[in-house]
Amino acid sequence: MAKQKKTPSKKTKRKKKRQQATWPWLALAAFAAVVCLLLALTLLPRMLEKKTPPPAATKDPSILTEVLVEDIRIEVESALLRAGVKLPTQALKDLAPGASLTVEGAYPETAALDTLQKRLKRLSGNIEVQNHPTQRTIVILWNGRLLFGIEYPPEPSVPPDAPPGPRVAIIIDDVGRDLATAREILDIDLPLNVAILPFSHKAFEIDELLYQQGREILIHIPMEPQGYPDKNPGPQALFVNLDRDEIRRRFEAYRQRVPHATGGNNHMGSRFTEERDGMRTVLTLMKDDGLFFVDSLTTPRSVAYAEAVKMGIPSVERDVFLDNVQVASRILAEIRKLAALAQRQGTAVGICHPHPETLEALRQSVKIFQEYGVTVVPVSQLLRS
Repeated sequence: MAKQKKTPSKKTKRKKKRQQATWPWLALAAFAAVVCLLLALTLLPRMLEKKTPPPAATKDPSILTEVLVEDIRIEVESALLRAGVKLPTQALKDLAPGASLTVEGAYPETAALDTLQKRLKRLSGNIEVQNHPTQRTIVILWNGRLLFGIEYPPEPSVPPDAPPGPRVAIIIDDVGRDLATAREILDIDLPLNVAILPFSHKAFEIDELLYQQGREILIHIPMEPQGYPDKNPGPQALFVNLDRDEIRRRFEAYRQRVPHATGGNNHMGSRFTEERDGMRTVLTLMKDDGLFFVDSLTTPRSVAYAEAVKMGIPSVERDVFLDNVQVASRILAEIRKLAALAQRQGTAVGICHPHPETLEALRQSVKIFQEYGVTVVPVSQLLRS
């Protein structure tokens, strides 16, 4: 007998219908959960990565990092500016560690350097500021080794009072070719002035040597002579056909090669010194640099001295060429003329050259000046403006 199939009840049918209606939603929810989980696994590391701050730069004050060097530079520059130094922005930026920078301005007070020391100590205990006021040098040390050096030019010496009685100044032109001649000049017991040709072979070295010995230095400015090119004033000379910019460029080159000059005179220049415009350009540059001018007077038509006086530049003219004839006895005779001229007019300027005969005559001239009661002085003590 066949078993009768049991008919589901209405309750069972409703339950089955509810279950059938719920399954799609459960599947959809499960799918959404899986998607969310996958998104979370993908995005969370990126989110965490963005929120994680970058590793901090090392701040270990015992390590000289570029950041620390820059902080030190800023502190030093600020201290110098507060002391009144004329300093371009970030002047120390390109200065290699261990190098020195020469600046101009008032040397900082001790209190200012003490303050700088304290500020640098806050950056690192390894920094030390050394103050050498007699050498006018400030040294910044790191662990006892030079980090920066700040150097100031020597203070200009106050010229002594002019000695009483007649005075002469003697300029030796055309110096710069060799150091041996410069040393011979230094050995002569007279305060001779030395005019250095800026583009001569040893100009820079001789400038430094004479400066260290306290001698007064002039730039022997090469200028166009009458008779050029048979007479050649040398490289980078000033010619009447040069424009102002080129004259300025050449003059700046002279200054770089004879940096300790306090004045200048013309080398040759019998053509150039007759040209008013060219001389005004040169004299303006000299005035801007605080240089005095000596007109070598290589032509009677020179306007150089008159223009210098008109512009208020301390200046003077040559009175006697001492060694047109290179014989010691003749040079000594010219030296006597120079001394006699100083007796009559109070002052006189002689110009000569580093010939052996001239140097020998100058050695012998010490007694001549004593005999005439004339004092030999640097040009700066004879200047008029």
